[in-house]
Amino acid sequence: VLSLAADQHQLDRSLPLAYGRSYILAQEEATEEEQAVLLTEPQPAPIAVAEAVESTDAPADELQPVRDALAKGRKRLNVVWYFMESASYRETSLAPQNRYDTTPFLKELAAESLVFTNYYTSFAASTRSFISALTGLHTYVDNSANAAKYAMLKVPNLVDMLHQQGYTTGFFASSDTLFDSLDNYLTNRAYDIYMDKNLLPGDERQNVSVGSWGVDEEIMIDHALNWIQSVKDSGKPFYVNYNAVYPHHPFRIPYKHRQLKKMDWGDEDGLKPQYRASLYYADMAVRRFYEGLKRLDLLQETLFIVTSDHGEAFGDLHRKNLIHAEYCYDEDSHLFLILHNPGALGPPLESGRLGSHADLLPTILH
Repeated sequence: VLSLAADQHQLDRSLPLAYGRSYILAQEEATEEEQAVLLTEPQPAPIAVAEAVESTDAPADELQPVRDALAKGRKRLNVVWYFMESASYRETSLAPQNRYDTTPFLKELAAESLVFTNYYTSFAASTRSFISALTGLHTYVDNSANAAKYAMLKVPNLVDMLHQQGYTTGFFASSDTLFDSLDNYLTNRAYDIYMDKNLLPGDERQNVSVGSWGVDEEIMIDHALNWIQSVKDSGKPFYVNYNAVYPHHPFRIPYKHRQLKKMDWGDEDGLKPQYRASLYYADMAVRRFYEGLKRLDLLQETLFIVTSDHGEAFGDLHRKNLIHAEYCYDEDSHLFLILHNPGALGPPLESGRLGSHADLLPTILH
């Protein structure tokens, strides 16, 4: 199967499949492999991965300033993890080749942050990529997207671990977590508050520019910020997962932001221009959350993390590759990881070190 998949999906440029191949080989040999921490000194890539892709590990000393800054701090930070939807690296303003300024705030934030640009989803689908990031493990890769199978897995996960360390924990999603039965997994986690679009008051649930997928970002972001304000003075650190729904297909935009459609997003056939406008709105939402933390005077003591669940495909690079979950080409899988807290992480740094969602849990804990 892997040999056939390699022929179909060009294994030499398909990182998640390479991860899967190395994982299967490791299981056959009954060996355990230590989880990767992006901030530790790079180790040689496993042979199976090295055969599939050219190594892009950064020099061993590239991240030393970050490690030095962290060693000086030794302070527990609040953690806010903003999980964007369908945001391919190549379609953001972080990518030098992108001539459309689709995410001006991400670009502005990255200029003051630790950024990993050679970062990949573990699987190009929302629920499974999130669970991979939450557990530090690679996800199931069969055709079933039903996350109920994860619900009772006895494996460590980030929210439970931080809760045990005294963090007040919250989950907010402008999306519908009933999709793929993600709620079955999340409601077994140690969240002190859990809110998705289904738990909003009826009048707020009507703001559904993206149809049944979710509600406009401003609504849920404000709920999250109000909760953060309520726990700010408790003396306990807090941890927040925010799962966004924009720019989920069909790539619509809230009516009050309809002017975004009139910006120059190209004249290609299909949905690409509409996607870029929706991605711009999604970037505005990230800014709204960040500015809310700034108003609450929390930026200095908060690690603000921005990444995406997966990319998005439009058939322009590979004819049959549409949406995201059917293939694992670069447009489906190549993302970014932004870690923001200059006081804790030191001067801004862009790293080309290879990473994936499975590295996020140990990196945050580090």
